[in-house]
Amino acid sequence: MVEGKEDVRTVRIVLLATAGGPPIYGWSLIGARPMRWSGPRFDAMTPEIATEELVIAYERVDWIELRRP
Repeated sequence: MVEGKEDVRTVRIVLLATAGGPPIYGWSLIGARPMRWSGPRFDAMTPEIATEELVIAYERVDWIELRRP
């Protein structure tokens, strides 16, 4: 949210066949908005992997037609 205005967008999610490989499935989230974000705690004394979590609310989800090679 910037200056009291809600940040609503269309978000595209693509599933790849392999890391760096061709896309096989896709979804478009229409009217998407971030609801919650949590990030890592940076602590040089712990060997934990840094992870983030983003919760997105959306109005509609559409299937994206992807071409397969």
